[in-house]
Amino acid sequence: MSRRVKLIITALFLVLLAIPTVYVILTWSPPNPLRFRLVGYEDPSRKGQFRDSGKLNMIVENTSSVPVYVVWATMKRAGNPDSVADPFSQLREVYGPDDSDSMIIPPHTSLPCFCPVLQDEYPASAFENIELFYGWMSANRVKASQARIWLFLRVPEFVRPCIPINWPTHDQDTTPLLPALSARSSP
Repeated sequence: MSRRVKLIITALFLVLLAIPTVYVILTWSPPNPLRFRLVGYEDPSRKGQFRDSGKLNMIVENTSSVPVYVVWATMKRAGNPDSVADPFSQLREVYGPDDSDSMIIPPHTSLPCFCPVLQDEYPASAFENIELFYGWMSANRVKASQARIWLFLRVPEFVRPCIPINWPTHDQDTTPLLPALSARSSP
């Protein structure tokens, strides 16, 4: 085989290897991919896991071009006020549509979520200046984590110390709770 053919095959191989590598790098950790928007408050007449409390309904929107797996989400008043009178001075757990604390959000899509709250606990102004803290992983990072676990369970015992235990971990971000969209009146 001539030197030119070897060079062309090597270059073609490197280009084909670079395509998935660049894709994984670009989709590994998109910056601050989620937005939370207030929808409204629902009375505690709801049945299910949180039947004794009302719920603060929200929409979570994935603004990135990759699926995002939400590991956990909590909400708290911005500025860390430590007031006993303020119910949002402590962290409050946010749940997905199926009452779980994790959810998978497809790219450029919105899903409903909620935070359980006690009836009559909040005036309408209590939902201002709220921040949401959330842990998340991109779909590629989830697949890498699953592959690491699969590999760890199948390699011989003496190889297991070479496999990283806490890799890859989830990212953590903060975003403000956006106000509800007001209904526009037609002229």
